[in-house]
Amino acid sequence: MREERMALRNKNGNILISDVIFLVLALAFIAMLFVFVSRQSSNTLLIEESAAKEIALAIDAANPGTSITINMKKVLDKNEGIENPIIVNNKDNYVFVKLSEKSGYQYSFFNEKDVEIKAENGGYVNIIVR
Repeated sequence: MREERMALRNKNGNILISDVIFLVLALAFIAMLFVFVSRQSSNTLLIEESAAKEIALAIDAANPGTSITINMKKVLDKNEGIENPIIVNNKDNYVFVKLSEKSGYQYSFFNEKDVEIKAENGGYVNIIVR
C-alpha cells in the first residue's frame, strides 16, 4: 500500500505532473463523450439532416413551375423555438434546417432555381420552384 502511494509521488512528496495531465485528459475525453452521446440521443441532428436532404433532392428533381408539399410534422415538432427552422438560400443554392440553437444542417441543391418555401398548417411544407 505504501509503495502504491510512493509511485504517485516523487522524492519531494509531490504528485507527478504526468499523472495530473493524464487525469485531466481522461476527464476531458469523458466529458466530450458524454456531450456527443447526449446530442445524438436527442435525435435532432438526424432529423435536421434527413429534412435538409429530402427538401434539396425534391428541389433538384422539380421542374420550374412545380409546387411540392412535404409532410414535415416530425421536423417541425422537434423545433425548439427557432422562428424559421427551414431556410432555402437561392443565391448559394442550399437548404438549411435548424431546430435548436446548438445545431443545424446545410445541404446544397444543384439546379439554379428560384425556390420559395412556406410552412402550412398541420406540419406540411409547400415548396414552390420557379
